[in-house]
Amino acid sequence: MPERKYIQKCKIVEKVFEDSGYLLNVYINVDELVEIADPNGWLNLTIAKRREPSEKGATHYAYKNEFKPKTDDPF
Repeated sequence: MPERKYIQKCKIVEKVFEDSGYLLNVYINVDELVEIADPNGWLNLTIAKRREPSEKGATHYAYKNEFKPKTDDPF
């Protein structure tokens, strides 16, 4: 399994509303994304919830998703 490539220059903060709805405010440095995108300019990201918020209030983190579907998989 390849080592995860975490997005270092980002901050993701969850905002929870009184009606139990929520959203994620995402701040990402575009230059870092361009560096790790594939040759066609695509990048699959996974956003996961942190166990505890960071000192700066970040509630989630992001990393490059390296999933490659099997070529013989019909789905």
